[in-house]
Amino acid sequence: MLLLDKLSLWKLVFLIPLIGGCNQDEQGQNSFIFGRYFGECIGDCGTFYKLTDQSLLPDNESYFNSQKINFSNQPLSETKENLVRNLFKEFPKSLYDIKEHIIGCPDCADQGGYYLEVMENGVKHYWNIDRWAPEIDEELKSYLDKIDQTLIELKK
Repeated sequence: MLLLDKLSLWKLVFLIPLIGGCNQDEQGQNSFIFGRYFGECIGDCGTFYKLTDQSLLPDNESYFNSQKINFSNQPLSETKENLVRNLFKEFPKSLYDIKEHIIGCPDCADQGGYYLEVMENGVKHYWNIDRWAPEIDEELKSYLDKIDQTLIELKK
């Protein structure tokens, strides 16, 4: 009986983190994260937004951390959310064909970089982009311009 209780206790110790440790993204929620960052600056050196099926969230970051970007729990207005939904509708599908996660040399010459991440059905696709990289086609350049314009609109 004592052996069974110890065994049950160990099962609980291992199962609780598995059950409680998943966030919504890990459970397959779709999302779109985008923004710009600058490594050599003072103050707020990165601006990122996360669009989910339910809302648009601004970041809680001052610097870019590609491992994990933290976002506010306070969603932005529906108008701003719709602005980003329209931006995502124009996402260049050709980006999925690029297997490298780093395109060009983002922020190597203090020009900043763009970060794009799409989570679809639990699969994460992401890119760090240098807008001046020679391999950037006109479709992606145009999309980066739209990101710049959207970031300006979201600041209003």
